[in-house]
Amino acid sequence: MSPYELVGAGPQGTLVLQGEFTVENAEVLKDALAEALEKFEDVSLDLAGVLKADLSFMQLICSAWSVLKERGKDLPCVSPIPETVAQLAKDAGFMPGCVDQCFWRRGN
Repeated sequence: MSPYELVGAGPQGTLVLQGEFTVENAEVLKDALAEALEKFEDVSLDLAGVLKADLSFMQLICSAWSVLKERGKDLPCVSPIPETVAQLAKDAGFMPGCVDQCFWRRGN
C-alpha cells in the first residue's frame, strides 16, 4: 500500500497520508507534496493515518504551505490532526492557534 493517495478532481484535491513519515522516507513525502502542488490549485491534507512523523515531516509540510501561501492559497487539514503530529508540532515549537504556522495554526 502506498503511503499516500491523491484524491480529487479539477482544481481541488486532498493529499491523504498514511504510515510513517520520518527522515528515512522524507523523499516520498517530498514527492507526494510536489505532485499534489502540481496537480491541484487547492490542496488539503488528511493526516488521520499518520502513525509517526519527525521534524523532516514538519519542514516539508511547512514548505508546501509556504508555496501555497505565495499563491494566495491555504493548506487546510480536513481531518483531526493525530496526537503524534500535534505533539511533534508542540515539541518543535509550533503553537496551535498561531496565524503563520502552517496547517495547525487553527488548533485542529
